[in-house]
Formats: sequence, structure tokens, C-alpha cells
Amino acid sequence: MASFRNLNELYRNFLDETKFGMKESRIDYLYSLYENDYMKTWRHLEKDKKVRAKIKKLQEKKKSYKYPKEKDLLESTLESINELAKQRNSVIFEKIKDCHPPQLVFDLHGFTVRSAVEYVYKVFDAMKKTPQRLMNNSEEIVFITGRSYKPKKKAFTDRRNKSETKAQRIRTALLGTFQDTWQDQRNSGRVVMHFRKRLTYADALENFFK
Repeated sequence: MASFRNLNELYRNFLDETKFGMKESRIDYLYSLYENDYMKTWRHLEKDKKVRAKIKKLQEKKKSYKYPKEKDLLESTLESINELAKQRNSVIFEKIKDCHPPQLVFDLHGFTVRSAVEYVYKVFDAMKKTPQRLMNNSEEIVFITGRSYKPKKKAFTDRRNKSETKAQRIRTALLGTFQDTWQDQRNSGRVVMHFRKRLTYADALENFFK
């Protein structure tokens, strides 16, 4: 009952169903990630809200720059946005070191396409290089790209549609770059990456005598 009340309180204070908001499923996930610790989840959500506000502000600022005249300012702003997007996932990235965390779910909102792919490479390498991972089971990691919406008329593309089609470009880049990845059939805004269990000496012996 206390857990239910805590979640409702988190929803009441942090739920934001706008495009770059905090969805109910994400609050549920973070609450699980922190093992139902209300205060840790609250602090995470409070910090995340501030980071998302910074990203939104920089994204608006980015629109005012003229390319190529203000190329340096544009690139600097994009770099700042990408760093903030990494910051939003830092706690989850650290969970790679844990033996039995909940399923890892990374949020790629805010990343440019190139930086999203680079970040997923970083996650991929960390999974492969962490000794305690994949020793007992295969695992799946989820990357949230967000859904994309196509404009009704091909001849018309406003700023909103340009921004939203980036989600599709990120999905296409991930699916084309990494093996054992697929689009979640239940949620088109998610890409799933499969990691196979490490082959141990015992596995090799078992396969040899089959």
C-alpha cells in the first residue's frame, strides 16, 4: 500500500505527457531501478526535470543559429545537449556494473543521431567488458528513441516534424549498425539489443558431449 501511495505521489509531482516529458512508464522503471526507494527516485526525477529543461532551452537556442555563418555556435550547443543527454542516463549506465539490476533502459531523447550511435557503442562495450555481466544469462537492453510522426503532406515539413523524424533516423542507425537489435513490436519508439550469455568452460564441455 505504501509503495502504491509513493508511486501516486511521484506521478502527481513529475508526470508530464508532453513530447519530451516524464512518462508514467519511466517513473515506474526508475522506482524499480532504485528498489522502490521513494526519496532516491524523487531526487532522480527532480534532477532529471532540471536537465530536461536545460535541454529544451538549448534546443530553442539552437534554432536561432544560422548555418554556416554560426556553425561553431551551433556545434557547441549540440555538444552541450549531447552531454546533458548522457547525464540523464548516467545512473543507469553505472548499473551495468551490478550483477542483477532490472532490465537496463536508456533514454536517447536529446541526442543527435551520431551521438546516439556513439553512446550505444559505449553501452555495448561496457556490457562486453564487465566481467560479471552475461555470466549466467543472456540479456536484453532497451533504448528509447521516441516515436516519429510523418507530415500529412510530403511537401510540407514544419519544425515539429523535422524534430520528430530524428527518432526514426536514430532507430534506423541503431538497427543498421548493431547486430542482434530489433524494433520493439509493442512500442515503435524502442529498440531492443540482445546480448548472448558468455560461453563458459562448462558450456563448452556440455556442447562437446552432446
